Amino acid sequence: MQFSEDASKKHLKGRLAGSRRVKGVSILNLALPVFSLLFLAATILYWNTASFGLSVYVDGDKVATVEDETVYGEANKRISEMVTYEAAAASDYYRTPSYEITLTDSLSSVDSVMESLLSQYEGELTEAVGLYIDGQLSVVVEDEEELTSALDTYKLNAGTVSGSEKEFVQDVRVVPGLYADGSVVSPNMLRQMLTGGVLGLDVSETVTDTHVEEIAYKTEYTKDSSLYEDESVVTREGVNGSVSCVDRVTLVNGKETSREEISRDVLKEAVSEQVKVGTKERPAPSGSFCWPTPSLNMIMTYFEERWGSFHGALDISGPSAEGSDILASDSGTVVWSGNCDDGYGNYIIIDHGNGFQTWYAHCSALFVSAGDQVTKGEVIGLVGNTGDSYGAHLHFEIRLNGEKVDPLQYTSY
Repeated sequence: MQFSEDASKKHLKGRLAGSRRVKGVSILNLALPVFSLLFLAATILYWNTASFGLSVYVDGDKVATVEDETVYGEANKRISEMVTYEAAAASDYYRTPSYEITLTDSLSSVDSVMESLLSQYEGELTEAVGLYIDGQLSVVVEDEEELTSALDTYKLNAGTVSGSEKEFVQDVRVVPGLYADGSVVSPNMLRQMLTGGVLGLDVSETVTDTHVEEIAYKTEYTKDSSLYEDESVVTREGVNGSVSCVDRVTLVNGKETSREEISRDVLKEAVSEQVKVGTKERPAPSGSFCWPTPSLNMIMTYFEERWGSFHGALDISGPSAEGSDILASDSGTVVWSGNCDDGYGNYIIIDHGNGFQTWYAHCSALFVSAGDQVTKGEVIGLVGNTGDSYGAHLHFEIRLNGEKVDPLQYTSY
C-alpha cells in the first residue's frame, strides 16, 4: 500500500504531538509529591524551632511567661520568705495562678516574675527593715541606715562611763524584707520608742575600775589566867593594810551586775591585833557586901527620916572625898550606868542575881557600862557631887527584891 507524502507528514506530526502531551503530564505528576514533602519538612522545621511557654495569669492579669510552673513557684517562694506575717496570715499574701500555653520568643526569669508579683501587693506590702529583739519583731522602719543609726545613738547615750565597751543585752537583729504597709513607723517615732523604754532594750558596758581597798587586820587571841573569863586586854592594836585593785566591771543600764578581778598589788601589809582573853572564873555573888569606899568611912546620913522624908540609903563622905574610889560591894552584872536626870546624878546599879541590887549615886566618873560583869571589890567609879547633892559623897543603897534595906545590916566599915 502506497502513502502519499502529505499523508506521511500528517501522521508524523500526530505522533509527535501525542508524545509531548504524555511528557507534560508525567512531570507534573512527579513534582506535586516533591512540593508536598518540602512543605511538610518546612512545617516540621518551623514547629521544631518555635519557642513555647506558659503565660501566667494572676487575678486576670498576665504577669509573666515562664518555661514551666517551677519558675513561678520559686518566685512566689522567695517573696513568701521575705514577708513577715505578724500582721496577717501567710495566705493573705498568696496569689493562685492560672496558666496558658503560648508561643513566645522571650521567657521570664525568677527575678522578673518576682517584680511582677510584687506589683500585685502594692498598698499591702512594702520593702522595709524590721528590728527583731530576742527573735520577736519589735518595730519596722523604712530605712535600714536610719534604724542602725538610731540604735547606735541609743547605745552610746545609754552608758554611764565615757569610752566604755557597750553592747545590747538582748539579741538585736536588723532584718530587711517585706512588711505590712501599715506597720512602718517614722524615724521620730522610732527614737521616741527607744528613749521612752517602749522597746525595752538593755545596754551593758564594760569598764576598768582601778581603786584601793583596805585589807582588814586579823585578831590573834591568847589566853590569860590572870584575867576573868569575861575580860580581855588588847596588847597590840591592829592596823589595816591596803591593796591596789584593777577590776573589769560589767554594768547594765548603769547598775553593776558582775565584777572580774584583773590584778591585785599589796601597798601595805596589815598588822594583826593581839588580845589577851581571861580564863579565870569570876566569883559568884556571895550575898555579903564589902564597904564601897575604902578611903571614906564617914556616914553623913543614915538609913532614916530626914527633912520630912525617909532617906533609904547611906551618904558616905570624908576628907578629900571628891574622886575617891567606889568599889562593887559584891559581884554581879551592871544593869545601869549613866544619868537620867532623876536626882541621882551619875549612878550605877549592880544586880547580884540573888534578889539583891546595889546603887551608887552622885559619881564624878563611871568606869563600867550596862552589861558588864563586875567582881566584888572592883573599882567601878569615883565619888562626886552630881545630881541633887550638897557636897561630894556616895549615896549607897542596897535593895532586896526591889525594897530598900539598911546597908548597915549587910556591911560595915
